[in-house]
Amino acid sequence: MSKILLINSPIRETQPPKNIPYGLSLIAAVLDELQHEVVLLDANAYRLTVDEIIEDIKDEDFDLIGLSGLVTTYKFQKELIPRMRMIFPESCIMSGGGCATSIPKEMLEWISGLDICVIGEGERTVLDVVIHLEDRDFSNVPGIVYRDRENQIIETQKRPLMTPEELDQLPYPALDMLPMEDVYFKNSSIALSYEALESKRRIDVISERGCPWGCTFCFHNVGGRKVRYQSPKYVVEMIKHFRFKYAIDFVTLVDENMLANKKRAIEFCDLYEEAGLVDVVKWGSTGHPNTIDPDILSRLKECGCTYLEIGGESADNRILKEIKKNTTVDKLQRALDLTLKAGINPVMNFMVGYEGEDLQSIYRTTKFWVKNGFQIFPFIITPYPGSELYYKNMDKILDQYDSKLENFILALGDATELTVNISNFSDPELLGLRDLMAKQDLVRIKRFAKEKNIELDDE
Repeated sequence: MSKILLINSPIRETQPPKNIPYGLSLIAAVLDELQHEVVLLDANAYRLTVDEIIEDIKDEDFDLIGLSGLVTTYKFQKELIPRMRMIFPESCIMSGGGCATSIPKEMLEWISGLDICVIGEGERTVLDVVIHLEDRDFSNVPGIVYRDRENQIIETQKRPLMTPEELDQLPYPALDMLPMEDVYFKNSSIALSYEALESKRRIDVISERGCPWGCTFCFHNVGGRKVRYQSPKYVVEMIKHFRFKYAIDFVTLVDENMLANKKRAIEFCDLYEEAGLVDVVKWGSTGHPNTIDPDILSRLKECGCTYLEIGGESADNRILKEIKKNTTVDKLQRALDLTLKAGINPVMNFMVGYEGEDLQSIYRTTKFWVKNGFQIFPFIITPYPGSELYYKNMDKILDQYDSKLENFILALGDATELTVNISNFSDPELLGLRDLMAKQDLVRIKRFAKEKNIELDDE
């Protein structure tokens, strides 16, 4: 059996750690099930620095070290991995998750000491990697990019996506390896509904892989466009299990779009009710505006749903079409109205700074917020690696980072920050307009348009 260290990289360090590393704890459970010795170091939960991590692990010995994280963790991995290589010259060092999936070859080129990047789903891949730790021949392991003995970067064949049946065979995530009491339960509260705000023992659950939509700003490589679900029975039994084990009181279903499969959503509600969870474990999830159905909303409400995150992005039909959101402003409004009527709190996120953004689209979006009583500080659209916007705007990225792509990756962080401007506004204009939108200052937006000799349509 192998001794394996898994590290959850720090993210959003300006906020308390609220979301458990679901994917990494699932990988830990898969390895533990086969009796490997697994240590999960949650650097995000404890906000550990690279120096603190090195101090913590320097006297240990590991066959495999795996890091996971979003692309915003690249800077952290870039600093940590070479230092780990100095301490563990014989260990295999691997990276997975969103960062490794979106820029695997680049990571291997830019980070000395990194051996393998896992592309997409890692539950089966990590087991294949472990089998070859001794001979270090990873050529027949599907779904990876690796550095061979001659320091050549090799991409293996694509790994087939896991089937729904395979997803149902996975163990539950190893929450016992995480600081649930010390960190995550203490930071349970999220301001998405009254019940979510008051929650004391909340967990996250991911039961869907992939997304049926093709938004240009979204990173689809991990799950692909082919949607696969764990069965409602599996999900409900897992929630029931964690209710008894941890006395959880709230579940965040972190799926791309729970309502994309209406039959499954209803079956989930029926089983949730049968399990006696409705009154003791409230929950919230997500829904695309086009999937909001009054009959389903009524059933969701009956079975403990307290909020739905509904991606808004923009309240301008031209922008919605350009980003391939496949919806309209009328459908956004309908989704809001129906969700509120059902007694479920609708939560909408918006962004500013699209390629085709103009003062008219900014004005329309802000008016939509005023009409619906929103208080929003919008994200700035970022062309994250793996998204259509990333490849489409590569020239702008390179131009703004002196033709050094790695500098852009190193700069990626909170989406409220401006990392690359892909709009037609200057940086000061875009940041200023974002502030006016947040203040819902329609008067100054109109004044700025007048200064630019632009006539706004006030309808």
